[in-house]
Amino acid sequence: MNPDEEISLDSFFQMAGMDSSQLEALCCPISSTPACTPDDVHISLAEKNSPFTHQIQLTDTEETINHIKARYEAEIANYKKKLSSYQDGQQKQAQLIQKLQAKVMQYKKSSSDLELEVEQLKAELETSNKVVSLLTHSSRLLYLQNRCCSML
Repeated sequence: MNPDEEISLDSFFQMAGMDSSQLEALCCPISSTPACTPDDVHISLAEKNSPFTHQIQLTDTEETINHIKARYEAEIANYKKKLSSYQDGQQKQAQLIQKLQAKVMQYKKSSSDLELEVEQLKAELETSNKVVSLLTHSSRLLYLQNRCCSML
């Protein structure tokens, strides 16, 4: 066989010991596409061994890889940005909760102090009321005594 001679894929796969169903599966792996025949694709050995063909295939592959890599890096950057934002939000919420807890404790202490003060003022008021009542009775008693003495 001459190296410049063109061969069909069918001939190539027959020489490799593969049947046409295996060839069809390789040509059209997706079942929704119409089946291709071995005669649809012809590659000359010169084209097959051409460095230009390999370079085009390599360049296409590199572009695909670079595109996928760029998408992957963008997704990672986006994920890291979202994660950082989420963590910042969590940290701010934790700080807010700490501040609120401190305020609650402050208000509880203030409330407790005020309740104690109210109890003390109630006790003072009760004592004052008793003193006023005693003074009123004492004054009345003194008045009555003076009146009795003056009658005599």
